Amino acid sequence: MPGARCCSRPGENAAGRFGLTRKTASASRGNCRRGAPSGPATLGAVFVETDAKGLAVRVELVRVGGRLKEHLPLP
Repeated sequence: MPGARCCSRPGENAAGRFGLTRKTASASRGNCRRGAPSGPATLGAVFVETDAKGLAVRVELVRVGGRLKEHLPLP
């Protein structure tokens, strides 16, 4: 979105601007993270197994590294 910022402008609700129902306290206070993140990185993805026609027959979460619990698709 052109001109989009991580924080809302004074008097503007970021949640309403993007159609979200939940407000973020840090955005309403103007406390946005700036700069590179620190700590271990997490890879998050979705594994999709398809049949011969290209239709999904299995969908699983993939999460590797970082501080979150690891989750890999079952064989």
